[in-house]
Amino acid sequence: MKKTIKIVKNNILGFIFGVIVAIIISTYATTQLASSSVYYDNTNSGGSSNTVNGAIDELYDMANSYKRKKCERATLLHTEICSQTSDYCAGDGYSLGDIITYGNLGTSGTLATGDAFDCDVNGDGVYDATTERFYYVSDMTNGITVDSNTAVLIYYNNVSGGEPNNSTTYVYNTDSSGYLGPQTAVTQLPTTNQWTNVSLKSTTRDITDEKGTLSVLGFSYKGYAARLLTTQEIELCCGLTVYTDGELSNKCKYLMENTKYSSDLLGIYGEWLETTNSFYTDNAWYVHGRYRVVSYYPVAYGITIGVRPAIEVSKFDISY
Repeated sequence: MKKTIKIVKNNILGFIFGVIVAIIISTYATTQLASSSVYYDNTNSGGSSNTVNGAIDELYDMANSYKRKKCERATLLHTEICSQTSDYCAGDGYSLGDIITYGNLGTSGTLATGDAFDCDVNGDGVYDATTERFYYVSDMTNGITVDSNTAVLIYYNNVSGGEPNNSTTYVYNTDSSGYLGPQTAVTQLPTTNQWTNVSLKSTTRDITDEKGTLSVLGFSYKGYAARLLTTQEIELCCGLTVYTDGELSNKCKYLMENTKYSSDLLGIYGEWLETTNSFYTDNAWYVHGRYRVVSYYPVAYGITIGVRPAIEVSKFDISY
């Protein structure tokens, strides 16, 4: 005899109770029925399935859909006032006092470079639009292969001791060549104790020059939740012609937030990139806010630039 189990799922508790009843009945009935053959009236359930196993699948999907992601789309963009009269923001056509807007609110279901996100990096459940603002740069790449499941996002500010800072600069390393990697710069990145909700896919990375040639084997980011951005990742989304004024101005202006790009009152020209230079082997690349370019500097000799964290986040953990 076919029995109909009526479950009124006005709320999830009622639904779960009905499922439990169905299981009990099917367990103790003279004839044991498979969950796929136990039916119920789904008129008020909000779901489409009228079998127990189908309803359980729908409940599972519903629960996952309500789980908050690590990064959520921003609802309000960051702005700064242009106070430069030549080069910097003025070189991009802004007049004195004009408002500079960084990033995009984006289009639902797609990711484009510059899309602004608030990421709960410290795991406190708060998506702080002021101090947890990130911009999607590109899919993760080493210049040879692209990981289309992992997004690389860059912080809105440089850091000192893992905390937002737009006035303190650091050397790449203290050696006379770039072959040791950013040993000094990396010590300013947020640690895994500071940003507990994000992590690198691997804390060991092979650093290359902009052409993809290996320059540092097995550089360690152990203990850090973020890393430095690469020229290849900027190339993937922005296109680079190497030191052409304004090449970052269109799609990648967000890389220059909280630098001298907007004001001389900010003490930082830009931020170090992980990538070394193929021709000048004692140089590393960086974002230059004055000329809106990716340029390079000697890694030693007291040359200091900002340190800006890049995080790696599975696209399944981004609400877009």
